[in-house]
Amino acid sequence: MGLDLQVCCTVPCGHWVCCEGVSALKRRTSILCLSLILLLATVSFLSQTALAESRAGKMPLIIDNAGVLSSSEISALTEKAQEISRTYACDTAVVFVRGLSGYSSIMAYTDDFFDYNGYGYNGTRDGVMLLVDVKGREYWISTLGFGIDAFTDAGQLYLKDQFVSYLSRGDWSGAADAFLSGCDRFLHQARNGNPYDIGNMPRKNFNLALLLGDVGLGVLLGGLPLHKSKKEMKNVKEQRDAEEYIYGKAPVLTQRDDRLLGRHVTRIPIPRDTGGSSGGGGSTIHVGSSGNTHGGSGGHF
Repeated sequence: MGLDLQVCCTVPCGHWVCCEGVSALKRRTSILCLSLILLLATVSFLSQTALAESRAGKMPLIIDNAGVLSSSEISALTEKAQEISRTYACDTAVVFVRGLSGYSSIMAYTDDFFDYNGYGYNGTRDGVMLLVDVKGREYWISTLGFGIDAFTDAGQLYLKDQFVSYLSRGDWSGAADAFLSGCDRFLHQARNGNPYDIGNMPRKNFNLALLLGDVGLGVLLGGLPLHKSKKEMKNVKEQRDAEEYIYGKAPVLTQRDDRLLGRHVTRIPIPRDTGGSSGGGGSTIHVGSSGNTHGGSGGHF
């Protein structure tokens, strides 16, 4: 009926004090909770809008100018690339081309493709791109900004092992997916302040099925010749002592001496640690035609 129930109580001094109505208190609590929910929703919306605007006007993260991917593969890979790029604020892209459009170097082509198409997060243009020339059967990884720190020279060598085998057998979608998965792992490690590098590389996955298969194959290949040799030695019998192996009159030893006939000592100096750095690690960098500093590496498949 919309009536407020007044609740009164007595304080130790004997005066009556009327507290706020129960209905009004519930109403104020509901309004406060609703306000908090709207505030959180607004913050989340603004964050998502900012992330969306950061890629506004840019080229897609998955580009197939070579016609080697299906529409469903492009869609799935794009979704994965966008998620990685948003999570770590570092553009992660894969591009397939058929020829280098007049460029003599795939390194220069990849760097320019990255720079002049607006890839990269923030003012430092953080990003990593894999460009694959399916005609020339070569690839290049280009890094910029935070991507240079996240993908060191040693890290790129490891990353290549994850996707090059797919390129070799023409599994373009598998190569792109393996590259993106590796980038996810490397960017996560780098954002935690400890990028993969020499002496700090990810452990390779242990494949129990593959190990058991190798062991089984070894047993099979080694067991067959052994079994065949055993069958051919049926006339051989085990002897309990050495008498059966002695032909004629055996020599008898009456005296035994141990004599030192020579001495040779080799001394090898142990180098001391002078406290200096042994070098290695980090990323090799170069400057592209745009003036941006890139890291990267590549190869053939």
